[in-house]
Amino acid sequence: MVIPEVEESKLSEFCHSDGDHDHDKDDNQVHLYFNDNGSTSRSNHIKNHVKWTPLTLSLVEYERGDLLGLFFALSSLAPLVLQTNFIILIIFRRDLLTICFYLGFLLNEPLNMVLKHIFREPRPMRDRNQFGKFGMPSSHAQHSSFFVAFAILFLIVRTPEVNMLEHIGLIGWLFFSAWVVAYGRIYLKYHTRGQVLVGIVVGSIYGGLWFILTQFLLTPLFPSIVSWSISEYLLIRDTTNIKHLFWFEYNNTITYDSLLFNKIQTHEA
Repeated sequence: MVIPEVEESKLSEFCHSDGDHDHDKDDNQVHLYFNDNGSTSRSNHIKNHVKWTPLTLSLVEYERGDLLGLFFALSSLAPLVLQTNFIILIIFRRDLLTICFYLGFLLNEPLNMVLKHIFREPRPMRDRNQFGKFGMPSSHAQHSSFFVAFAILFLIVRTPEVNMLEHIGLIGWLFFSAWVVAYGRIYLKYHTRGQVLVGIVVGSIYGGLWFILTQFLLTPLFPSIVSWSISEYLLIRDTTNIKHLFWFEYNNTITYDSLLFNKIQTHEA
């Protein structure tokens, strides 16, 4: 292939425009390209000085070929999965307790951002700055610890009818899931041990405080809230005082189906 000739003055300008090849100065480098006529010109993108920012909502990096790293990378999607499950539950169940739980979960993010700008501690790997400049505390550890703390207190306080073995199994699973998410952030070098530990402490304390707020301040307001016109329009409901909710819904469904079936049979007869 024949390389088109380049004017010596332009080639000299290109070679001396930036002698520093440090990656941190890529935005200042001059990029040339050869057009069809063999001449050189500057890219319009450089003139506009366009900067691209990755959407890190679900962007997780791990070492190629590391299956354990892949497992921890997938576990890092847990907060996103929880967000999706919350939205689905709220749409189909429209229960005030679930809405309050999700509201507390959402408030984790602004709390974490404020703390990161207070501590201003960088991540262990500087090339991970595209995921946020600061890493103290770990957002993933904070979110998962909040969920675990709230869920455990809910199981103990609000579901005493569940037998102890089921409680132990659920609580054990919650602790294990939170540990996987937290340790994965250390393994993938997104956070230091200290950043993850602080995230766990902050999330646990915040989860406990949010449950206390929900249990003793918000829950007594639920009967009034469900009587609002907007709540009736959106079919918002309160299932706080219903024991064995699944059994209650199952019985109501069976009863309704039986009545409907008998009505149809009577009509046909």
